[in-house]
Amino acid sequence: RILRDAQRRSGTLRARLDRAADAAVRVERLRLARELHDVASHSVGAMVLHAGAAGALRERNPERARSALRTIVTTGADALADVDEMLATLRANRVDHEARTYTGPGRLRAALERHVAALRAAGSTIRTEIGELPSSPALTATTYRVAHEALANAVRHAPGAAVDLVAVRDGDSFVLRVHDDGPGVSMNRGTGFGLDGLRERVLACDGTFTAGPGASGGFLLEVHLPVAADRKGTPS
Repeated sequence: RILRDAQRRSGTLRARLDRAADAAVRVERLRLARELHDVASHSVGAMVLHAGAAGALRERNPERARSALRTIVTTGADALADVDEMLATLRANRVDHEARTYTGPGRLRAALERHVAALRAAGSTIRTEIGELPSSPALTATTYRVAHEALANAVRHAPGAAVDLVAVRDGDSFVLRVHDDGPGVSMNRGTGFGLDGLRERVLACDGTFTAGPGASGGFLLEVHLPVAADRKGTPS
């Protein structure tokens, strides 16, 4: 009886372990898919945008066309470096949720300004207000990825619209706000890793995420990340 009871309990525990392992694998696959989406989709979208600009400007403004081509080269190189780092992380059998380029407010600010400059060079109208930024790897990576996705979606789904990017500290929160004056259509289309993926990132940092038509028109995405989480996650 003791042996049968032990075998029954063992079978139950093994089934629970298998279910937990399957769930963990699914979560990790979704995380990797989201990371790959962020690296590939954003970069390829920017390259397509600049390629179109280069084609349209090659005759009447060769210098701007050459600038767009240089941006394509830089964006492609950055994307390949991100993919290489993802592969290195997998081969090393360690989990690294943070982007290599954006750790620290200085690097984050530079990355945001570089991305905005590239979009402006392609013809987008983007106004920025960048104040105090987070410092911890988790919050800086989340801030950059959310801003990158929101700007890419605004350019893709509201072409020609003016876009406002605000990244500041407001009390106990770091606020990231991206608002365009386009038609206000939903940006959660395609692979399913758009707004849902951003929401997951923000919630994982104990933040809040809202997205939808703005009160004054257009589409508004707003994120609040807690300062307390930034202090806790900043290396001493």
